[in-house]
Amino acid sequence: MERGDYAGITGKVLRVDHATGRVQVEGATREKVDGRPAVVLIHGSKVLVTKLDLDDKLRVRALERVKAAPKAEEQASTASGGQSG
Repeated sequence: MERGDYAGITGKVLRVDHATGRVQVEGATREKVDGRPAVVLIHGSKVLVTKLDLDDKLRVRALERVKAAPKAEEQASTASGGQSG
């Protein structure tokens, strides 16, 4: 984690909630009133991914598609002729 109450904690991503943009990270827990631990959902902007598990072939294909796609800035500059003004 980069920022917030859980800054400095490292662990595996257990679950991703795509609807809210939050991730569940191993080790990021808090204690409930009755004493049991509860996993905390952390906003994706506060997390830095340092290592990817590339055993999943679908994930590898998705990363290759992202690398092959031209950037939006490059498309805009070529569409306008590359000149400003």
